[in-house]
Amino acid sequence: MNLLTKCKELLTIYTLVQIICSIGCFMQIEYVFTRYFAREITIVTTVEIPDETILPDFVIRVEVLRFINYTLFFKRFTHVGTLASFKYNNIHELKTSLKNSTLTKRISQLIEKELTIKEMTSLLYKPKDFIKTIYVRSVETMKAGSFNSDYVDRCQFKEYYQSSFFYIVIACSTEGPIIGSFILKDLNPGVADFFAVVLTQGIAFTQRGMQIAFIESNSPPNSQKIQWTRLPLTNENAVYTTSFKLITLSLLPTPYSSCVNYSDEGYDNRYEKLDECLNKLSQKWLNRPFHQSLHRADIDAPFVGFDQDLKFENETFAKLSNDILTKCEAETMGMDCYERHYNVKEPDAVRSLFPLTAIILGISNQPYIEMVAKPKLNVLDCIVSVGSIFGFWFGFALNAHIPWITCLIKSKLMPIRNKKLTKINKYPPRDGPIHKIKLAQLNVELNNNYFTLRPRESNRLSIKNSKRFTIN
Repeated sequence: MNLLTKCKELLTIYTLVQIICSIGCFMQIEYVFTRYFAREITIVTTVEIPDETILPDFVIRVEVLRFINYTLFFKRFTHVGTLASFKYNNIHELKTSLKNSTLTKRISQLIEKELTIKEMTSLLYKPKDFIKTIYVRSVETMKAGSFNSDYVDRCQFKEYYQSSFFYIVIACSTEGPIIGSFILKDLNPGVADFFAVVLTQGIAFTQRGMQIAFIESNSPPNSQKIQWTRLPLTNENAVYTTSFKLITLSLLPTPYSSCVNYSDEGYDNRYEKLDECLNKLSQKWLNRPFHQSLHRADIDAPFVGFDQDLKFENETFAKLSNDILTKCEAETMGMDCYERHYNVKEPDAVRSLFPLTAIILGISNQPYIEMVAKPKLNVLDCIVSVGSIFGFWFGFALNAHIPWITCLIKSKLMPIRNKKLTKINKYPPRDGPIHKIKLAQLNVELNNNYFTLRPRESNRLSIKNSKRFTIN
């Protein structure tokens, strides 16, 4: 009686412990999966001073009205040339007086009314007229035996318009990355520490509002996050030295964030898709490109960008423009999952003993910052956590429990004959009678009996109505 009581007490304690362990296990597993489905992220930030600098694309932004070759312009529009010649003695004086609102308005209205974007481009200074030469000092030029290689014929010049600005993109990394190093800087002093653009002074002195920036190679200058730095141009010989700090941001797409991989859709970035949308809708509704989007300089479309304030006095035009902008911004609401920003250092102007105006990019000594978003808990972390929880609460081990679970499943899924569950009989005693049968009779016996597996004793077989046989 005492033994039975003790067994009941032990059974009660065992059940209680099992309940407590089950509750604790469930709470921990729920916590793990709650964190996993919360899609929490962590930002890993790396800050380092680079040993090498990779050359990005260099962008120059100038005002269209200041970059017009007025000698060609007045040949095209003689009546405006007569008005300008009467008021100003030379082209330089005209350019420096373009703040005159009457003349500026007259020229801008004429451009929008008479010229397409392609025709407008033909009246501007050519990039190679404005850029005298380009010097590069890199690992590649050192291997070729030259410390200051003239790259002007090896670089590509891409031209764009946006509103009243003209962009010149200088891409020199078309055949591969151009890499600068501090070692090369100390080997042989020269014009370029790494990269130098020498401007034609006669044109450069008139570009008071000129700005510069760096962008990702082989991408258009359409991002609103580009950092533009004004170049303090003067009428004196000067060298403007600058550098940049690179910031890289990598985010996780859905479901971790609302960012979008626009490269999967065939775009360089979000703003390229936005410009495409703006231009398509504007062409459809207004029969012209959108005035705030970026346009290639070789398209045969009406020039836009100067007199939009006047057009917005028209309520219909204003409403359509706002509708276009609202619709396209809604379609491109998600930010880029991958972004690179070049923060340009304010240029330092140094007077030059030589008659030149140059922009020099030095090898970067500013830290590069890389921010990468990673999930706090991934699938592998969940598996490890759940396994550890089961092991802690129940001592769960796969090598011990999998065979038992497999046998249990098989025993439940074995075919049932005569729609009755098979009853597992006890093994016959080892000293029972031995029946001698022939092989054919053994086959009959085996066909009339079937095997079942005991759940916890998978290595032992039980035969219904089993007998001990010897085969003759």
